[in-house]
Amino acid sequence: MTMPNFLLIGVAKSGTTSVYAYLAQHPQIFMSSVKEPDFFEFGEAEQTPLNFPGRHWAIQTSADYQALFQDVDRQRAIGEASTSNIEARSCQRIQHYLPDGKFICILRQPVDRSYSAFLMQRLRGNEPEKDFVTAYSDSTRRWKQRFETRLPHYLDAGWYVSRIQDWLTRFSQDQIYIGLYDDLLTNPATFMQTLYVFLDVDSEFVPNVSIVYNRGAGTRSSLIVRLLTHNMRLKPLIKLIAPQPMRKKAAQFLRNWNQTPVPTLNPQVRKALTLPQRDDILRLQDLIGRDLTHWLVE
Repeated sequence: MTMPNFLLIGVAKSGTTSVYAYLAQHPQIFMSSVKEPDFFEFGEAEQTPLNFPGRHWAIQTSADYQALFQDVDRQRAIGEASTSNIEARSCQRIQHYLPDGKFICILRQPVDRSYSAFLMQRLRGNEPEKDFVTAYSDSTRRWKQRFETRLPHYLDAGWYVSRIQDWLTRFSQDQIYIGLYDDLLTNPATFMQTLYVFLDVDSEFVPNVSIVYNRGAGTRSSLIVRLLTHNMRLKPLIKLIAPQPMRKKAAQFLRNWNQTPVPTLNPQVRKALTLPQRDDILRLQDLIGRDLTHWLVE
């Protein structure tokens, strides 16, 4: 049985889907067919409440997890990309399972990351609130009541220092590559070649980075989102009157029509929401040796 020798560890909404796809193009890299197995965070977790959302789709056993990598042939780097890997429980378990692994962490300006997550949850029909600031400001309450309400929460994932320090406590610095979403956005091919060097595979390989995966979008109509995702009363009726190919085409048409370009977040709102994290961002830039002052002012 095979285990991975590297992991993308997050953070969510920081380009991990694109990086996963670009890594998979490399002939010396094997990526699991399931992008986010979530094994280390939610697998073998008897103490996790049964109604916790991640409980239902996560790979639960080490045997099932290793089966994701059974088709590895001659690839040198073997990985997966669960963004939940960044969390404390995952970090502890990864230290047990993969003490000599390599780990890739991509960080994004915290409010931008939260805004992208908000837009994604709106598209999926999981976010009833139309106003980002209202939803963001309600994150603390939502986190406390997450098992009851299952509402998305946006604030906690952006506090990076404690998470990174946890990883640096358990692993050597040369095992962890910390990149910025800014660099991925500006020059994705160069960003990927830096990762290839880190993973000790052919860094001359040039991936096709023309497609940006899991791109954010705005929502035209909440009613259509509910129709496509949560309207259980209408679905049996629609199945009776429309064949499956027609339903599929109609649903895809509605999804495409309902997506709009990402609405711009007001710069003053972004700055105001970032202010409480100023000290954390300044500590982070010292920790990773990168200038992050543009996260505070732009």
